[in-house]
Amino acid sequence: MDTDIATSFAVLLPLLAGLALIDSLSFGTLAIPVWLMMAPGKLRATKVMIYLATIGGFYFVVGVMLLFAARFASLQFEIDWNHPVIMLGGFVVGAGLLILSFVIEPPKSLQKDTTSKKASGMYTRLAAWRQSAVEDNVSALDARISQTNTKQRTKSGTVTLMSIAVTAGVLEVATMLPYLAAIGLLTASAPALGLGFVQSSGLLAAYCVIMLVPSLTLFLGRTVLRNAVSPLLERIDEWFAKNGQSTIAWVIGAVGVVLMLNTWSAVENVLFG
Repeated sequence: MDTDIATSFAVLLPLLAGLALIDSLSFGTLAIPVWLMMAPGKLRATKVMIYLATIGGFYFVVGVMLLFAARFASLQFEIDWNHPVIMLGGFVVGAGLLILSFVIEPPKSLQKDTTSKKASGMYTRLAAWRQSAVEDNVSALDARISQTNTKQRTKSGTVTLMSIAVTAGVLEVATMLPYLAAIGLLTASAPALGLGFVQSSGLLAAYCVIMLVPSLTLFLGRTVLRNAVSPLLERIDEWFAKNGQSTIAWVIGAVGVVLMLNTWSAVENVLFG
């Protein structure tokens, strides 16, 4: 039986799209943009677009560097990602991630009261940082309304937003397992699909765009429908407040399942010959 990893685009592309949509539910790619859209007063469309472009660009640049390093290591050490031992290792890692997701967020019947308190405390700290960042940016802009140097005012606000986006990316990139899994899939599938570095980078760019689709959709709705979308934005924010820790556990578990499914053929060969 064939044990290759993602030997066709019909397999690889849906996997990448699914991982990108999971990544789109992170604090940096969804929660913070929602807060920017919920800022009091008129929607500052430029603010939201600058933030989304910056965080998308940040992940693309980081991804290209990781992709280059992975491909270099594969060529340098002649790593065969389709070797049964490596695929079995991938299955074990996937199973470990799935188990870890239940450790982080046990079933409700086994949860103690302290679990929700920890989750609430973690989100409260993040929410305080995010609220401060948004308010500081708005205050900085409002404080300069009386100034005549519009160019300087715009530059200051842009730098602040970009710093927020990069900070969010730096804090989250190490924990965005779907993104790291996607880079692993691109690296492992490249030989079988004949993907060069440029083609893989193009797929990575598409991945980063898909990561932003939910936020872009909400932004479009907020622009066209205005305040009619506000209740939805508030519900999304409340969902993050209540399920911050659950989201992390769910993402880890989802990546584990993807790894297990993608390497199951090697386990099947070992078990059934």
